[in-house]
Amino acid sequence: MVSKYFSLFVVTMVISMTLSQAHESVNWGDQTGYPHKMVTEKMTRLHFYFHDVQNGKNPTAIRIAEAPGSKASSTLFGAMNMMDERLTEGPDPNSKLVGRAQGFYGFSSKSEVSLIMGMSIVFTANEKFNGSTIVVLTQNAVTHTEREFAIVGGTGYFRFARGYITGNTYRISVPNAIIEEFTFIMVSKYFSLFVVTMVISMTLSQADESVNWGDQTGFPHQMVTEKMTRLHFYFHDVQNGKNPTAIRIAEAPGTKASPTLFGAMDMMDERLTEGPDPNSKLVGRAQGFYGFSSKSEVSLIMGMSIVFTGNKKFNGSTIVVLTQNAVTRTEREFAIVGGTGYFRFARGYISGKTYRITVPNSIIEYDCTIVHQ
Repeated sequence: MVSKYFSLFVVTMVISMTLSQAHESVNWGDQTGYPHKMVTEKMTRLHFYFHDVQNGKNPTAIRIAEAPGSKASSTLFGAMNMMDERLTEGPDPNSKLVGRAQGFYGFSSKSEVSLIMGMSIVFTANEKFNGSTIVVLTQNAVTHTEREFAIVGGTGYFRFARGYITGNTYRISVPNAIIEEFTFIMVSKYFSLFVVTMVISMTLSQADESVNWGDQTGFPHQMVTEKMTRLHFYFHDVQNGKNPTAIRIAEAPGTKASPTLFGAMDMMDERLTEGPDPNSKLVGRAQGFYGFSSKSEVSLIMGMSIVFTGNKKFNGSTIVVLTQNAVTRTEREFAIVGGTGYFRFARGYISGKTYRITVPNSIIEYDCTIVHQ
């Protein structure tokens, strides 16, 4: 059924395109590089509560994969959950449903309980943006009462969205939790995803607490002058020995027989250092996952939050990367899709160059170009 649905979807898309472009003989990649001016951006602020329920008769988050040592790890490093969490107007689980947070989160730190979280927030309770989504890919240091999440995209009312969510822990009854989220969304019309996702933060920063969760939408917003930051450091991928920083959490039945390891997935908490020597100054960690996603070469889909720790100006700030990583190529480029803290509204790229490989371990030189608020 899945394969049939996928094929039908593709055919429908092709037919629609053909009908709308019948008069054109343009090839698929011909319409590139022409000038375009975005419409005035708008900001939306949303406030709601996120309910993570991992036990009982109707859990909304379930374990889908883990490493052999995850259960023995104090931080559950390597475990991954799929979620379909309720988002409500108030902290009471029975209060008005405003949407769902659907996606995954993986335990991506060896030193604290911290997640790499990827989700689509689907809104259902506001006529203006019912069915619209905001997309979040971010670190979530769950033991911190207050934290910030990166909004990296959106659909419908929130097309071209970027922003952030401030989240505050409202209540924890282990293993369940209620998180208050305050979402700021910038779209071409800046999307207010930030407000929606993090009701707690919004509540703290918003003076008028009588405003309903979805009332502050679509008001004009002028971004401050953007800045550029360039960073240079080394990424250490260690897959063996007594203290690996990347571990296998899932694989397909045929992965071991595949020359490209197609279907395997690893969780990582990699060291980032000032120099190529693993013992040089630690400047941060790369926490997230990578999956072997090609049948023709060793190439990864990589999602990670780079958490900086070695500079007072942006300690605790993050940049978010979601990208292909063709690891057999000496030089490659990675996409920066978001950020938090000092790097709010970040976008940019990383030039990666292989410095040394000692199979299965490697050292990669990173040159980051980041445009941010």
